[in-house]
Amino acid sequence: MIAKFETMGSVPDMGAPSTSNGGGSKMLLTLAVLGLVGYLGYKYVYLPSIEKKQTENDNQRQAE
Repeated sequence: MIAKFETMGSVPDMGAPSTSNGGGSKMLLTLAVLGLVGYLGYKYVYLPSIEKKQTENDNQRQAE
């Protein structure tokens, strides 16, 4: 016995995912904001504290 197979239309169309583009742009905006906050924290909090420690160490060495 020979089976007959359909070659057209037998595979279901998967189509595009059902998510909207709004989620992707919101995620990119969130990442951009987090990156900006991280950069500003590094520039205005972390680096000044490192420079302050370095200055204190230099002052202690000069006092000795």
